[in-house]
Amino acid sequence: MSLAESLQLRALGSEVESSVSRRAYFKTAEADSWEEVWEAGPYYKRISDLLETARHYVVFVGWQIDSRLRLDGEERLKDKLIRICEKNPELQIYLLMWDHAYFYVAEREAWQGRIWDNVHPRIHFVFDNRHPFGGSHHEKLVLFDGTTAFCGGIDLCDERWDTPDHLFADRRRSLNWKNEHHGPYHDLAVQVRGPICAEIHEHIASRWRELSSVPFPDHRNRTETVTETETGHRVFLSRTRSTIDAGNPPIVREIEFLFRDLVRAARRQLIFEGQYYWSREINDLLIAKMHEMRGQDFSIVLVLADLNSLKSLTRHMAEHELSLLAQLERTAQVTGTRLIMGVPYSYPTRFGQTAKPVYIHSKVLICDDRLISIGSAHPAARALRVDSEVNLTFEARTPAERAHVREVAEHVLTHWGILPHPQKCISDIRLRQFRPVEEIRTYRRGLPPGLRWFARFPWQILFDPPLPWLYPLKRRFRLLSRRHAELARAVTAVAWLAGALLCHWLALRLEPEGQASALTLAYAAALSSAWLLRVPFTLTALWATLALGGGRGLALAVSGLWVSSVWGYAVTRMFPTASSRYFRATAPRWVPRQLGLRQFPALVSVVFDPRVGLRTKIAFEGLTCVPSPWFVLVNGALLPGALFALLRAVEPAARWLSPELGAAATRFAPYYLTAVALFALSRLPSIPKALWKPST
Repeated sequence: MSLAESLQLRALGSEVESSVSRRAYFKTAEADSWEEVWEAGPYYKRISDLLETARHYVVFVGWQIDSRLRLDGEERLKDKLIRICEKNPELQIYLLMWDHAYFYVAEREAWQGRIWDNVHPRIHFVFDNRHPFGGSHHEKLVLFDGTTAFCGGIDLCDERWDTPDHLFADRRRSLNWKNEHHGPYHDLAVQVRGPICAEIHEHIASRWRELSSVPFPDHRNRTETVTETETGHRVFLSRTRSTIDAGNPPIVREIEFLFRDLVRAARRQLIFEGQYYWSREINDLLIAKMHEMRGQDFSIVLVLADLNSLKSLTRHMAEHELSLLAQLERTAQVTGTRLIMGVPYSYPTRFGQTAKPVYIHSKVLICDDRLISIGSAHPAARALRVDSEVNLTFEARTPAERAHVREVAEHVLTHWGILPHPQKCISDIRLRQFRPVEEIRTYRRGLPPGLRWFARFPWQILFDPPLPWLYPLKRRFRLLSRRHAELARAVTAVAWLAGALLCHWLALRLEPEGQASALTLAYAAALSSAWLLRVPFTLTALWATLALGGGRGLALAVSGLWVSSVWGYAVTRMFPTASSRYFRATAPRWVPRQLGLRQFPALVSVVFDPRVGLRTKIAFEGLTCVPSPWFVLVNGALLPGALFALLRAVEPAARWLSPELGAAATRFAPYYLTAVALFALSRLPSIPKALWKPST
């Protein structure tokens, strides 16, 4: 077939309505090639080979990364990146990783920020911390020079490595076989080339530029790659993304609509491989689809991870997942749908050994012989509405493309022994099908008698929330404050008053001697408002110490610092877009501009530098110091300790130089506080606006 005939056939095919609706994708483009990469072992080998030939830039986006990983079995990842940068003076490497919650600290390489900090001038490492409460950065992308990209479920980290054979025991799965033994692991990614890489580049670039001022490259060879070719394939780029400050749009749900479209479009079979199956919405769609296809030759295949192998506390979602699968099983019996669901196992070659489950980490959905979707999202509410996810979907428009989709579907079925394998395998891998109702009983019996309530506890509130935590409240506040600005001002005033009263109460508890007065309350209001107003905090704290005496003044200073830090940190975390604008506008030039780079020495240098105002310090901490233990350490102990030592040293010295200084400070305290209030109020119109200004 000539190129002209191919383009004419493709033009005729494009007239047929696509099964993927417009709301189900961010961008669509042609791909010169689409190739599935099964398992992390071959995937790492491809990444290693492409790193050697990269010319301009390489971008890694992931849920986690491990510098000790050996892509080719020899050289560590960190050493390899440094070496190729030394070899190619034009190469830039960008790493965008999730700034993980401490809930996952045991599963990761320790001190990642310190490991990747300043390893090379052209290796840029940034933590992505712009996610709503309960959300995470779950995308897995690699981009080479804007011409070749990978998307799927594979991270560059420990435990992922395996081969398609899924051997019962394999030393290569572990970085240190003596200390850790990992079982079989199944994963999948897709490699694409061509114009679709430009859209992937645009997606990554928009995220990077929100987090860091390190220049991100423009897409190279865009004009060269956006050309029709005889082998071009239509590919859809779909996302899940929720803005941390409930901006517009509040939640991007393209992958959710994509999954719905694929389920509705199915006419013969649906095949799904995934780590979790938690979404009630997708489950209801499958039930409706089975009723729609009643009496027809329709099949659904679900290959899932073993519930006992799920990471950390997510295994307690077993009751929820099994209840959804039980609904599918009952519907399949009524409608006559052929339903196959189970967990793959790798069986030993020696007698007396117990089979090991193959941990399913891939995320793939295949619809008939027309559509394949591969990415980082699984059918769970958090993947469809909370986390950041990316999926690529291949739509078959020609007989050759349909044949490819059938080959992928047959590969999945033969790989797990659902269909007979045409060749003899070196390992014994079979799908163990199960009855959900029986699995529920087994799961409950396995719990200790005092923990049977674990099975019925609604764990999905924690692990699979339908919306980010506090999202409805934040969204409603933004909408109301946009229409009624006085509401935002009133909320700000209430927060300020609550902070002043809390500061005064804390000061009385720290220094119970003496009586409260209007002057102490005025100082408490001034010191506790440093998170909102431009108050000369150190000078005000020193004035309060001189006027009220060392005990009461020091108590007010420390209490004011605590309250301002907590209030400011909460506001910065809830409204990071406005806080980022403020930080960039007010921070000195020397302050680190890589807002997502978590560096403890840089944090200490900022919070203890007298040239940086307290409001700027708090904004900096809220944007960079996401792990709360660091924030508690700095603002709960180090900074108050330094302030206490400073005031404790200056106050006696000032009284020794001028015995009348304390009386003068008391006498002129009302005038000083009035001057501070006038100065702060003169700046007020430009300050609270950050709390309700919509994101642009």
